Amino acid sequence: MLKLYTTHCPACEIIRTMLDNNNIDYEIIDDEDKVFETAQKYNMTHMPFAVADDKVLSSSEIKDYIQTKI
Repeated sequence: MLKLYTTHCPACEIIRTMLDNNNIDYEIIDDEDKVFETAQKYNMTHMPFAVADDKVLSSSEIKDYIQTKI
């Protein structure tokens, strides 16, 4: 399952809408400490990002992931 790390910014909400519209299961991680801790761990500088199948995905990679699931 995809874990979506989000701050609920506009870009994050677009990704959530895309996931919802395509009936893709995901878990929201929005605890600020957890989001920033994970972002630092993986050198992510932009939101949202996700972890799926033990791989960290940037926003554009999340969109590619969605395309593979529909």
